[in-house]
Amino acid sequence: MKIQEAVRSAVENNPLYSFILSTGLANLSAIARAIKPLVDAAAGKDAKIPTIVKALERLGKPAEMAATALVGFKDVEVFVYSGIAEVEDGNVDLNALRKSNEPFIAISDGAKLRILAPARLLGWGDADKGLVKVMFPRRAPVGAVTFLVQLMRAAGMSPDHVLRHDNELYIVAKREELPRVLDIIERTKRLAEGSSITTEG
Repeated sequence: MKIQEAVRSAVENNPLYSFILSTGLANLSAIARAIKPLVDAAAGKDAKIPTIVKALERLGKPAEMAATALVGFKDVEVFVYSGIAEVEDGNVDLNALRKSNEPFIAISDGAKLRILAPARLLGWGDADKGLVKVMFPRRAPVGAVTFLVQLMRAAGMSPDHVLRHDNELYIVAKREELPRVLDIIERTKRLAEGSSITTEG
């Protein structure tokens, strides 16, 4: 298989790479490094990064997205909370947190319990995190967490936590990264809307 064909196959068979090319969230060199093992295996030789970059440039922006990666994103609602602190159990009153109607997350690894909640409710902890809640109209699609994590990492971000519960996704990140998290979600939503229009029309 020629390198150009191997690059096209690598992109078309992975919704993440198609999405990144469509939105420009990561540069072509980063994508080339990510797909190099796939291209090498398909082409049967060691493809150079500049060669893969040129092949990506020739592809342009994929006209169609793999729908499975975007299912449901066009109808999501997004809520953002800043001033979130993360603390280990301590003397946190979970009942008081529930009654507050404020967002909070309890994470247990079996040995210890970590609480993420507004610092003003906890009374201690650094309010250096933000929480983004993505609410789907129905159950969150399978693979949504993996898709968003890979997408954020490709854009140079490292979220602290990405969790799924029923029809909601929770993304915990440094407070200064919240605008970028929102930008990624908004771009995903817009692309899902466009994909839906293309499919239905």
